[in-house]
Amino acid sequence: MVNVKLLLAPGRLFTMQAEAATTQKDMERSLNDLSDRLTALEKSSLIMDHKKLQEKCTDLESRNRRQNIRIIGVAEGSEANNTMDFVIKFLVQVLGEDNFRVSPCHQPSS
Repeated sequence: MVNVKLLLAPGRLFTMQAEAATTQKDMERSLNDLSDRLTALEKSSLIMDHKKLQEKCTDLESRNRRQNIRIIGVAEGSEANNTMDFVIKFLVQVLGEDNFRVSPCHQPSS
């Protein structure tokens, strides 16, 4: 094993400590800057992802509504708690039995 003694003048030691402290501060500043940039990028990405998901949800809701039918002008309660049977009978009376196809239905909330 080799023993090496480092002999430095006090002034040189002080200079090296100052340089190390400056380097450390520069590295901390860079790290903080990168952290801030990463946080901003993540927020931006999350906002973009959120916007895309909102647009997709709106698109899917709109596509779903395209196949809905809204009947206006029928008195409230006419369906007597059986909306599907009421609508089928109503459409048969208005359109004729061969002019429509029934899919599952629901009454939208007001």
